[in-house]
Amino acid sequence: MIVADAAGKNFGTPDPAFTYRFETGAVGGTTYYEILAADATAFTLGVNRNDIPDETVGVHTDALTPAVNADAATLANYAVTPVSADFTINPVVVYLVNTLDEVTGFPASEWFDYLSDATIADAAGVTRTGYELAGWTDLLSGTDFTLGETIPAIDQNYSLTANWELATYDVTYETGTAAAVGNMPADQADVAYTTVFGVSALTPTRAGYTFAHWTTTDVTGAATNYDEGETFEMPANAVVLTAVWTPDISAVSYHANGGEGGAYQEGAYATDTIVTVAGNTFTRPGYRFAGWSMTPNGAVAQQPGNTFVMGGDAVDFYAQWQQEFYTVTYIVTGGTGEGLDGETPYATYTNLVYGDAMPIPNDPAGDGYTFDGWTTEIPATVPEGGITIYGSMTEIVQPTEPPEIIPEDETPLAGASWALLNLILAIATALASVLMLIGLASRKKKEELEGGIVRETDKRTAVRFLTLLPAIGGIVAFILTENMKNPMAFVDRWTILMAVIAVIQLALVFFGIKRDKDVDPNTEK
Repeated sequence: MIVADAAGKNFGTPDPAFTYRFETGAVGGTTYYEILAADATAFTLGVNRNDIPDETVGVHTDALTPAVNADAATLANYAVTPVSADFTINPVVVYLVNTLDEVTGFPASEWFDYLSDATIADAAGVTRTGYELAGWTDLLSGTDFTLGETIPAIDQNYSLTANWELATYDVTYETGTAAAVGNMPADQADVAYTTVFGVSALTPTRAGYTFAHWTTTDVTGAATNYDEGETFEMPANAVVLTAVWTPDISAVSYHANGGEGGAYQEGAYATDTIVTVAGNTFTRPGYRFAGWSMTPNGAVAQQPGNTFVMGGDAVDFYAQWQQEFYTVTYIVTGGTGEGLDGETPYATYTNLVYGDAMPIPNDPAGDGYTFDGWTTEIPATVPEGGITIYGSMTEIVQPTEPPEIIPEDETPLAGASWALLNLILAIATALASVLMLIGLASRKKKEELEGGIVRETDKRTAVRFLTLLPAIGGIVAFILTENMKNPMAFVDRWTILMAVIAVIQLALVFFGIKRDKDVDPNTEK
């Protein structure tokens, strides 16, 4: 018994390879066996589809029949029983896009098992500019289907045509600021694609600003401005219209408010700009500028150099003043006692204001002194800042004899001559000292005889250094006693002093000259 296996395929696809099997054992009272191994190669076996070219969706009963071929001698040994099988063709659902526009995410054809419940495609992932997929219509029967609808026990093919509807989008009006805005238009919902949309004719209001226009990049892709009542064709997306504002320009003015200078406009500024408060240029004698207020009698609200954010209205600043209290002080110098010594005030007047009558004390008096008067001019009224007034006193002194003048002793100089001999003696004294010191620097000379010292030189070091004293003394004496402006002469009254110094130097030179002494040659140094 050769049994064909049941098979199936999706509509419109090629037939699959058909298969078969052998049934063995008792079937219906008959015992069946497999083909003997020795005869296996003699048989040609297969399965044929006998309903071709029928491609109707459904079950084709006994459409698959086994085919057995062998030579007559072999077949004479077998009784072959073929068993047919059913062949099923599954239905297909084809989705038709129904537009020449570009569509993405559109569903592909789907096959379903014959008589199964078939759920058709929905709109998930389907995009078409300006349109939405709304449902399906069967091309053959005209039956409409909703998106994602289930066809129970599907038994035929379907060609479903896409139903499209214009997409709708919202138009939203944005204030473009966090500040309060009045007269804003209402948002518009569900505006269909390609519809001509009219921008609201309402004009928004905002303190300190003037509405300029609406702007958006959602219509053309570039920033586009629209005035009230202007129209545009609705794009395939939501549109946000944002208000654009022009800041108002307002003045900032300053008022003297009782001071000198009147008022002036410092400048004009746009709303929300940062403004620096100006310094005070007004004056008011007797008063100190305290700051700026917002009203003539208001409290101080700003100081010069502060900053504030400009609002939408003009700003007026009013100078506020504080009255100053001054002190008038009188200082007297030259006298004795408190208040007359130039340090302790003679008189002090406090809590005076600008313009008060000038207080004047009585003239100071003291035994043995006379008042000279006030050296500072006394004004009629108290000046701004107060004032210090100075006066002086003079001691009354009895006449006395003038003190004896004792002349200061000075070193007498030479007369109207310049002693040439004194110069010569000073130079000789100094030169002698120099030569003695040079001789001190030379090495001791020794004479040796047959390896022993026979003579050495004694330099007398101490005496040689002593020659510096007459040399220095001679020079100092010459400088102190000689008048270089006088004409040169051979001798003057200081020559004796210079001669004495020279003699002393000569003696020292005599004692300080070198002396040679004999040394025992047998003495080793």
